[in-house]
Amino acid sequence: MIVGSFGRILPISTHDHERHAAARVRLAGVTASQTASNAASEPDVGASYRGLFAQPVLRRLAVADVCARLPQGMVSITLLLVAAEHASMTVAGLVVAGYTLGQAATGPVRGRLADRRGLVPVAAICGAAYALGLIALLASSLAAAPAGLLVGIAAAAGLVNPPLSPGMRSLWSTHAGARLAQTAFALDAAVFDLAYITGPVLASALATGISPVAAVVVLLALTAGAVIIIGKPARRPANPQVPPQDGETPETRETRETRETRSRFGPLRSAALRELLVTAALTNAALSATEVALTAYVRHHHALWASGPLLAEVSIGSILGSLFLGNRGYRLPWLLAGYACGLTVLTAAGLYAPLVAVAAPLAGLCLGPTLATLFGAAAGAAPPGYGTETQSWINSIMNGGAAGGAAIAGFAAGGPILALGVAAAAAAAATLIAATTRTTARREGERAPRTVRTKIVNEPARSGTLAARPPAERQSAERWSAVNAWTRERVLDAAAAMEWLPGGAVELCTDDYRLIRYPDVVLDPTFRAAQVTWLRTARPLNGVIEEIARHVRGWDLPGVAWWVSAATEPIATEDALRARGAELIDAVQVLALEFGAEPPQLDVPGDVVVELVDDERTFRASSAVTVAGWGRTEPDEAELARQLDETLRDLAEWSSFRVVALVDGVPVSTGGCTLAGDVAQLWGAVTLLSARGHGSYRAVLAERLRLAREHGATLALVKGRVLTSAPTLLRAGFVDYGEERCYWLPVS
Repeated sequence: MIVGSFGRILPISTHDHERHAAARVRLAGVTASQTASNAASEPDVGASYRGLFAQPVLRRLAVADVCARLPQGMVSITLLLVAAEHASMTVAGLVVAGYTLGQAATGPVRGRLADRRGLVPVAAICGAAYALGLIALLASSLAAAPAGLLVGIAAAAGLVNPPLSPGMRSLWSTHAGARLAQTAFALDAAVFDLAYITGPVLASALATGISPVAAVVVLLALTAGAVIIIGKPARRPANPQVPPQDGETPETRETRETRETRSRFGPLRSAALRELLVTAALTNAALSATEVALTAYVRHHHALWASGPLLAEVSIGSILGSLFLGNRGYRLPWLLAGYACGLTVLTAAGLYAPLVAVAAPLAGLCLGPTLATLFGAAAGAAPPGYGTETQSWINSIMNGGAAGGAAIAGFAAGGPILALGVAAAAAAAATLIAATTRTTARREGERAPRTVRTKIVNEPARSGTLAARPPAERQSAERWSAVNAWTRERVLDAAAAMEWLPGGAVELCTDDYRLIRYPDVVLDPTFRAAQVTWLRTARPLNGVIEEIARHVRGWDLPGVAWWVSAATEPIATEDALRARGAELIDAVQVLALEFGAEPPQLDVPGDVVVELVDDERTFRASSAVTVAGWGRTEPDEAELARQLDETLRDLAEWSSFRVVALVDGVPVSTGGCTLAGDVAQLWGAVTLLSARGHGSYRAVLAERLRLAREHGATLALVKGRVLTSAPTLLRAGFVDYGEERCYWLPVS
């Protein structure tokens, strides 16, 4: 225990809320980092879905996903039955083929339009033309029009199909954040599979039980519903901003953006995406070959009726895998290996027919998670401003893979076991490619000789201010200061700027990374001396890691704390760190709140009094809670005097401030805020364990938000712990912008 300056005994057991934003790690103390690490490495499935559905925007996207996916499962059988009203099944099959070809031909173009003009306007315009096309097809069919006209109209309808499928995945990537993105893609994959089970049943029931008109009406109504639902969350700037590159002026940046926007290759300039396209094509080839092979197998055994149930079993296995495995963070090569093993088991089961029904669900178990991870990886590989087009390319290449897989399996269908082997071989090839190419992202083009900037800080820098950032980040923040709307890119850019450089720190910046050596005076067992705070490189990753390791060894340190996030490049960084023996030691959520006309109402209890730290009395109260909360050694009087002078100097400039909450005159909670331009960086909040659950943290949060808003901030930004402050912050209206994770990499 320690004796606080208020003459009361303060318990050391505490409840830590926010990670000190300026330091990127706790300044001291024992916290729930190991628990957070376990939660990050082995997420609870139920908690992930509860977290997703707890956010109103994500609930709306889930409903929109169902409305968008169900028509995809309905459309083929609907077109088939509409065309077959007065035409042969051969003509009806050509109608479906024409529609599919039209859809594939313009997929990337519609995706690019959605990225440039906004998903909702493009989907609405395409939806109107799509409705006219289907109505025209229906009328032509009822009038017994020639086969060529029916096929042409169907192809035209496919050309203008609203880009909802790629658009939904782009929206999930934008709004779910890094922490929930994989859960969102897993849910999307499950809905996708479910749509292809229920869609044909619904369409055939409507077309045969009522009339083909009913099937078309329901299909169009669901499509329109999806467009309406995503109307609000899909709004985005017409020209998405791209973060500045090191050394750019506004004029050269504008030239680069124009060049990149007009690039005819679009997202295909991303090497990581090109590699994913090959993997995606082979994965869907395996799926399509499985469908053909199973149909050929039951036909060979004179049980064609069993084709539907067997394919449904594969889909059910895929749905279960999506829901229970798709959000657990398994790597793509492992999931593909599981898929290939499942198909191999199915092939072996074909030697004894009764076992096929048992093996079919196992064959699909890893399919859904594989697709979810593929779509998530594509979202991560998409260059800024190309999210929907990227997903459109994935769709188109997967359609091509499906056609190839079906054709090859068809040639082998005379021997159904051989056809099943074709599917397993395609999955195995996808596994091999994913395993051998996943670390080659963005290798093209070695950089020019790099500039290394080393700085020894003699005076304490203000946490998160422009002076404490690398030059590239200073330019980025200055560039963004002219932007009014808080885009996702701008928020993440502000989060990347939340750094701390105390007196005596050594900052080493290159064009590829930022490495900080903190002075011994601020260290404790959980605050590591050497930290990599950002990495964005196109160089071979292993070479960069070894270069950083040499610097750390030169400081005679055993290892380095390495922070990664959605902004880390290349995307294979975490894989590379783990391959070198790195262990996850910390994880936080990036949360932000854009200030509206009125501050959020946080239901602060009346018996909690919050005071601004503006004199020695309140400073000592805040310091006592901080020392107890973080488990630090109590500073001596000289250090307290220095900290008090710095706190009062910051307050006089309103560059930084603290508040302290008291219950019955006893300090129980405290927290700080740094004002960096129009961003309020919240940090260091901690509540004593005895005061948990009584609203003192809400009181501290509310007062910091009020003061920050009064002094010109338009955005509150915090890196909160998943198990402590994050739930309160989310209830207060903060939005999750992803997760940052810290790995300890030994270098000795």
